Amino acid sequence: MNKIVIYFLLILSGSTFAQKYVPFPTENAQWNVFYASSWNQPMDTTLMKYSLQGDTIINNIQYKKVCRNIGTTTNPVFKGVGGLREQNKKIYYNGFGYNENYGGFNNIENLLYDFNKKVGDTVKVNQWREYTITKIDSVKIGNEYRKRYNDCIIEGIGDVVSGLFGIMVLIPTCDCYQEWHFICFSQNGESVYKNPDYVDCGSTKKWSEKKYLADAACWTEFTININTNWVVYKSQYYLDGDTILSGKTYKKVIGKSPNNLEQPTYYIGAIREEGGKIFKQYTDYETMVAGEFLLYDFNVKVGDTIHSTSPSGELSRKPVVTKIDTIDLMTGEKRKRFFFDQSSEKIWIEGIGSVGGLFNEAYEHLTNYTTTHLVCYKQGGIEYYKNSSLCSDGTCCDVLTGLETPKLLNPSISLSPNPVTGSSIIKWEVSDNNLFSTLVVTDVLGKTIKVLNVSGKNEMTIQRNDFTPGLYFCRLHASNGEENVIKMIIQ
Repeated sequence: MNKIVIYFLLILSGSTFAQKYVPFPTENAQWNVFYASSWNQPMDTTLMKYSLQGDTIINNIQYKKVCRNIGTTTNPVFKGVGGLREQNKKIYYNGFGYNENYGGFNNIENLLYDFNKKVGDTVKVNQWREYTITKIDSVKIGNEYRKRYNDCIIEGIGDVVSGLFGIMVLIPTCDCYQEWHFICFSQNGESVYKNPDYVDCGSTKKWSEKKYLADAACWTEFTININTNWVVYKSQYYLDGDTILSGKTYKKVIGKSPNNLEQPTYYIGAIREEGGKIFKQYTDYETMVAGEFLLYDFNVKVGDTIHSTSPSGELSRKPVVTKIDTIDLMTGEKRKRFFFDQSSEKIWIEGIGSVGGLFNEAYEHLTNYTTTHLVCYKQGGIEYYKNSSLCSDGTCCDVLTGLETPKLLNPSISLSPNPVTGSSIIKWEVSDNNLFSTLVVTDVLGKTIKVLNVSGKNEMTIQRNDFTPGLYFCRLHASNGEENVIKMIIQ
């Protein structure tokens, strides 16, 4: 199996990193595009695979020959559709484009992309089509930064929304339906950039069609005392077979809390999946009527409202999606990550759930003295997600079998005042055997926000303006390998 080079995006607002220009490939490159059309007939969907296959001459100009594979992966059949060339950071194309089945060879050279342009400039593709550059930023792909135009055109790849030739496609004026979606760009057999909406490079299957719930899934959560930062107890939820409720098939959810001596293992409910949505079964004990509510919807887009019939918790207050990006799981897989308006700590991970715990947002918090955090998610014995800020000793994913001794997260650190509203001082104890060298500030998902050199110091000033509001963890690293952690709230 080919090694997959997972892309990583970093949007740089306002300006771009100094970087080398990344030219278009000249060989061993492939663009995969999803195409759907209807011309007064049943919908036709196609995975269109374009690649470069040597040189060709069109109108006495040398191009790289662009072909579409109309065969299979094991038995490819390459159909020539045109030519692609680059000159002075301009990418030209002459050929059929997406309309090869419905028209002739245009024999007109199109200016697909001009990577010399600045914001406000217009790119004239041909006599029918042009577009204006409204935004330029940078993305990190592999180990290099590339310029990106209008949130969709990337150096060395092209349009990553509608595909290689999408920029020159006219909106159909006929009684028909057509659409194109970029799936993947690969080079030398390795994926360089993939649309996170799709499961893999070689198919048109979207993540919303992927099934998440499976037996042997396990969520491990910490409940932490806000004032002392003690881990009060661990809890685990795991799936334990199927059950039929109101004619629907659910997965039974079993909870495990060894410190609960009266009920260390208990049935907590049932969940089911349908089209990328997760539903939880519940019973209204006043009416004794069984029903279900929407626990997660992994199909939502920015601006969408979560319409759940949850009787309580943040879900009942109809949160709105404010941002969607991606996160690298421990398996190397990319999953969507959803942010909401109600709280900077309210984050979902596709197919896993909330970073506050599987059912955290469906119930009201009974106390202001504890918080709950998802620290580990496993499926089939494989670790997919781990909150490294709360799981520095590596034991958080272990199966709970007996009483858990509360763990102090910050034995030698203090932060005052906390929450941070202006300036706060973080202090720590120093000894000959425990000399701290680095203070690393991470967010709730373990992403590094700031790294400070604290060698020879025992305190550091934290400025509220250096951070956006939310929950963070300050992690002190000592020369003897010890790491101590304290929670920091920025208001």
